[in-house]
Amino acid sequence: MAQTYGTESEATREAGNEVARVANMDSSEQGICCKRALLLFALHREPELRQYFANTEPDLTNDLVERVLPFIDPAFLKHSCQAPESYVFLAVMLSEMFAGERLGNWPLKGQHQQHQRTTTDPDGC
Repeated sequence: MAQTYGTESEATREAGNEVARVANMDSSEQGICCKRALLLFALHREPELRQYFANTEPDLTNDLVERVLPFIDPAFLKHSCQAPESYVFLAVMLSEMFAGERLGNWPLKGQHQQHQRTTTDPDGC
C-alpha cells in the first residue's frame, strides 16, 4: 500500500493499520474468514493485487473480479461489512457452483447479448 498510495496521508496510514490488524488476527475460524474477506474485497478494488493473483490463477481471478464481486460487494458494503463469513461463502458458491452464469441484470463484460425470450408465454414470464 505504501508503494501505491505513499505514506503521507492519514487515510493511508489508517488503512495500513487496519490491514495489519486483520493480517495479525489469530488462525481461528473467524480470523481466517476475516482475512479471506479482506483479500476478496481488495481483489476487486486494487489493480496491483488483481495482477498478482492473475499471474497464478487467471481464470478464477477474472471470474471473481468481473462477475462475482461486482454482484456481491454492494450488499456487503450496505451492511458495513459485518458478515465476512457470508461474503466469503457467497463468493465461493457463486464462483464454483454457478460458474459462467450471468449474475445481476447486466451482461458480462465483453459480451453483447441481445435479449432472448426463455419462454413461450406472451408476457415473457
